[in-house]
Amino acid sequence: MSDTLAEIDQRLERLKSNTFENSVSTSAQTRRIEEDNSSSCPTSVDSFDNSNSDGEEEMAGHNDDNRALEDYAQPVIPNSPSCILLPTEARNYELKSSHFHMLPSFYGLPNEDPLSHIKEFYNVVSGLPLHGVSEANLRMRVFPYTLKDRAKNWLMTLAPGSLTTWDAVAKKFLEKFFSTQKTATLRGQIFNFKQDDGEPFNEC
Repeated sequence: MSDTLAEIDQRLERLKSNTFENSVSTSAQTRRIEEDNSSSCPTSVDSFDNSNSDGEEEMAGHNDDNRALEDYAQPVIPNSPSCILLPTEARNYELKSSHFHMLPSFYGLPNEDPLSHIKEFYNVVSGLPLHGVSEANLRMRVFPYTLKDRAKNWLMTLAPGSLTTWDAVAKKFLEKFFSTQKTATLRGQIFNFKQDDGEPFNEC
């Protein structure tokens, strides 16, 4: 009986020692895990900071893109906005105030006659001194100053440098202000004229 009690006491002692060792080893493992986690935390924080900085750089880039788009939204005025491309000798021609007073004016109103305007314009330009410039190029130089209000606004809507000869300028002007309806009306008057009684044929 005493031997049995002694064996039981030995087993209890062994169990106690094993339990203590297990708890010690568990505590050591826990401390190692905590140390590992604490050492890895700064790395994650650094990566978080880096990700934030990358995000801020991306946002800054987007802001730059937005500013660039806003810049593109602003109208760009070309250096030479005129649709009439003048040769050098025409650009250097000096216009005096007396020349401007001589020029006819065209406003683009329905009751104005563009053909009469062109004819009067020809008469005025033919009386100006040429000074090394051809009459056709001088017409190109002077013609924009004859247009006012609606007609001038129309001229500014044409593509810069798109008209390089006087014939092109005159054609564009007549296409705009001398409608096909006027042409048809005049053609009808020519074809359907009537000779009055006692009226000579040549006058008719």
